[in-house]
Amino acid sequence: MASYRGTTPEIRALLEHLDAAGYAVTLAAGSAHWRIEDNRGVFRAALPLTPSSNRAGDRARATLRHAGLPVPPSKHHKPKAQRTRAAR
Repeated sequence: MASYRGTTPEIRALLEHLDAAGYAVTLAAGSAHWRIEDNRGVFRAALPLTPSSNRAGDRARATLRHAGLPVPPSKHHKPKAQRTRAAR
């Protein structure tokens, strides 16, 4: 497993999940992005090394979902079935 030093905890968790799922996660040469490739070496997505926004985790999750990669559930949001409406 690679060292994901310098990334935010939420993006680090996504990278570790992809690494465990068999995707190659490497730091792109000359860039501040993580490069994600499938087992055939085909480029699938890129995630920022040091994101500048507090929404970066949500954006990274969306990028992976659009690329068709497995995405673990977010720890910040409840699944839709578990949400409750506030009483009026």
